[in-house]
Order: sequence, then C-alpha cells, then structure tokens
Amino acid sequence: MPIKLDKFIKNPRERVMALCVLLIGAALWWTMLSKKSTMLNAELAQLEKREKIANAVLNNSAAVDAEFERLAKAFDKTKTYHIGSFQAFVEKCAKDAGLGYRISPVAVSKSGRFEVFSLELSFDKADNLLKLAKFENQLRKAEPYITIAETVFDSDGKGAISGKYNLSAFRTE
Repeated sequence: MPIKLDKFIKNPRERVMALCVLLIGAALWWTMLSKKSTMLNAELAQLEKREKIANAVLNNSAAVDAEFERLAKAFDKTKTYHIGSFQAFVEKCAKDAGLGYRISPVAVSKSGRFEVFSLELSFDKADNLLKLAKFENQLRKAEPYITIAETVFDSDGKGAISGKYNLSAFRTE
C-alpha cells in the first residue's frame, strides 16, 4: 500500500519543510558527487601525464636503449654500496669534514632489480661553509653510486648554518 504524499503532508508549511529537506539532501548528494568527480579528474590528469611520458619513451626507444647501454658499460657493480657501507661512508665523510651531525636509520626500498637506500643527515650550527663544501666533496668521490637527493639549509643570521641532506645509494641484486 503506497503512501500518498498529499494525505501525509496536509498543510503548506509541512510541504515547504519537506521540500527543504529534499533540497538539503540533494545539495549534500551533489557535493559528494562533485568531490568524487574532482578526484577522478585529478587521477585522469595524472594518468594522461604518465601516458605522455610512456609514449615519449616508446617513441625514443632506440635513443633510450643506446643511453642505457652507455651507462651499463660505465657502471661498476663492485663500487655499489650495501646498507652498512652506505651509512659508514656517509658518517666518515661527515666526520672528516668536521660536522656535528645526526643520522637517521637507513631506509631500504626495492625498485625492480635495484635496492635503493636512503638516509637523512642533519647538522646544527656548522660554523662555516667550508665544512659543508668538504663534506660534499667527500661525497662526490662516490658518485654516481651515492647521490644527494635533497638539501635544506637554514641560517641564524649570525653565520651559523643548520640543515639536512637526504642521501641515496643503490645496488643491483
């Protein structure tokens, strides 16, 4: 037995209230729908970017293969670092440069045939840039097997510098 709205809602005030409730429900539904649409549009844009990159690689596969072969010939697997030697080398470079530092534990992630190691070296109040330059020069000896992924510096305005280095290393399995 269906309910008839004209008998259920008898006076105009109740009809207006019911209409308002329906409009509020519709507005909430529309808001949720538009948020989902925005998320889907962002995902679609990201996928289109990835498709363009993939197409560029596929269209230039001969050049990519040639560059890979050149790099593979120059790559020496014996110079790669494992988790312990990576941290030890970074600490040695920091000590040799005279930096007071803190070092995070090494994070390990796998990417295809590679293991990628990363750590963060933080320092407070290095009294001059020469120590930082010496640290970076020590790290350059291990390039391309150890790289500086990101560097952030901050100064107190009186000549003391603090900051952090995000460093990465890799090795093949």
